[in-house]
Amino acid sequence: MDNSVELIGIYGDDELIACSAWTSTSRDKYYKSGVYGIFNKLNNKIYIGSSINIYKRINTHLRQLKNGNHINEYLLSSYNKYSIKSFYVIILEFCKVESLLERENYYMIKYNSYDRNKGYNQTMSSYSPIGYKHSELNKLKMRYIKLGKKLSKNHINKIINSRKGYKHSDKTKEKISIANSGINNGMYGKIENQEHKTNRMKNFIKAPKWNIGKNKFNDNKMKLISEKLIGRKVYNSIKCKLTNKLTGKVFTANSLIELSKINNEISLPTINRLKNNQCGNKINNKYKLEILNES
Repeated sequence: MDNSVELIGIYGDDELIACSAWTSTSRDKYYKSGVYGIFNKLNNKIYIGSSINIYKRINTHLRQLKNGNHINEYLLSSYNKYSIKSFYVIILEFCKVESLLERENYYMIKYNSYDRNKGYNQTMSSYSPIGYKHSELNKLKMRYIKLGKKLSKNHINKIINSRKGYKHSDKTKEKISIANSGINNGMYGKIENQEHKTNRMKNFIKAPKWNIGKNKFNDNKMKLISEKLIGRKVYNSIKCKLTNKLTGKVFTANSLIELSKINNEISLPTINRLKNNQCGNKINNKYKLEILNES
């Protein structure tokens, strides 16, 4: 078999050596990018892989197979069943790095290595994991690895810092909006009954408030909030005018709170949504809010 290296054993303290042809004296021959195969001569099954450094990649395979933690459960199972003496490493082709996936895919198709009767590859293509499904055993393993595991504070802070200042593009926002509109929305067609609403408000009122007893002098969060408000117009000083487009009624007030009390038609939250252009057509078609002295 051309370009083949028989795996007759593993030895060496610092690194794993497949056989005499896989020693440090011939590393240059395999320190190249290309496509390789791990072939079982007893059942004629093959695993196809590629790497920018075939020598290092094969040694990684050997180390993981020996330690019993290889990601490919089919290859690992076969290794445990037949032993290393049943396998060859086949150098299928040396090629440029940018051609690796294309050539790997070529040999996967040529040898049908994703067919469980002919090979050990777990996916049908080198380009994507389409066709791969985790076994029930692997699902259980992944579940128990994550079970009860908590991220460290340092890890959480890294995640927070990596997301700071990030903003979705308008295109992404539109996609999110479409994905969560209509029947895709969890609350679509549902109406909250009065009992549920009352209980929700009671729980909200009973819940401990995070800012009780805190101010900008004794709490960093309150200090940040205070700094953000510097220079912003006082909420109650916004002179505003609300017009009912259908009846022609006009309400003028010196604050949004005052406006909500004198108009007897829409609430303060709705007025706030009008101010921030967050109302639907039903409200927008009926009311017009004008801020008279907001800079």
